[in-house]
Amino acid sequence: MAIRPLIAAATASLAVTGAAAPAAGAATYRSFGLTSSAPAGGVAGSTTSFRARVVLPTSWKRLSAPAGALRFREGHGNCFFTVTLSLRTRVGASGSPADHVAADLGVPAPAYLLDGGERPPGAWRVTRDATANPRITLHGEYARVAHADAGLIAGGQSAWAEIIASASSRPGDQCHSGTYRDTLGPALGDAFATARTMAYVRRA
Repeated sequence: MAIRPLIAAATASLAVTGAAAPAAGAATYRSFGLTSSAPAGGVAGSTTSFRARVVLPTSWKRLSAPAGALRFREGHGNCFFTVTLSLRTRVGASGSPADHVAADLGVPAPAYLLDGGERPPGAWRVTRDATANPRITLHGEYARVAHADAGLIAGGQSAWAEIIASASSRPGDQCHSGTYRDTLGPALGDAFATARTMAYVRRA
């Protein structure tokens, strides 16, 4: 069953109701909002208006988080991950969103790429860190070009609006590859693939 079209439909409903909604059989999802007005990295005297809405499984337990971020506990048995999502806006080289996230989250081998794709106006990528550390760490990013005041961004540059995700297993947990390759990685990919965003950079 193609789950992302179902989640996208749920996103439209949740954006209005904010309630949990069923999708793909027994699985359920909930919509969460993120906002940021922080200056854009690399643009002095700027402010941003960046809003994003993501849909995540209701099985994820919400935890306390710093202002402007979301944090969850995901997993079961002897394997749990702490997942954090936040927003970032920064200036970088112009190009396609797919090239942008690939440059940010490069991998040493295809096995470390867990999810990725494009859905205008953005693209996303989810990767696993290559490390000898027994703790498993994932990183994810959705990126799109933000609109900006005329003349604010230099030529050849773009203001990139990004949803940033990180996830780490607990010390001592036994997490086999299915926990992140079949479950957590695709869940973050679903959230990025169906994310709704509005982003604008203006002079402060």
